[in-house]
Amino acid sequence: MGNANAFATDPGIPATDVVPTTAVLDGDRLNLHAFSYRGTAAMINQRVINETAAILAYVRGAKAAE
Repeated sequence: MGNANAFATDPGIPATDVVPTTAVLDGDRLNLHAFSYRGTAAMINQRVINETAAILAYVRGAKAAE
């Protein structure tokens, strides 16, 4: 039983490519930016990752239909 609204990645995108690589907790501070830098550390949150994967799946599907 899952959430019908949960993000499901395209099978052609490896699961390791859709997980955040930046910790939300940076010491005693929260880094909640969607896409930004704090000093030299990049922050890309899960929503940006999911939406980028969805666009990639759409583009791949559009190219396959040509």
